[in-house]
Amino acid sequence: TNPQRIDVASSNRRVAFTYEQ
Repeated sequence: TNPQRIDVASSNRRVAFTYEQ
């Protein structure tokens, strides 16, 4: 598992959450 990939997923999720609000 690549930590960077997980970081990207977390960032994507945070962006989506902020985008919805």
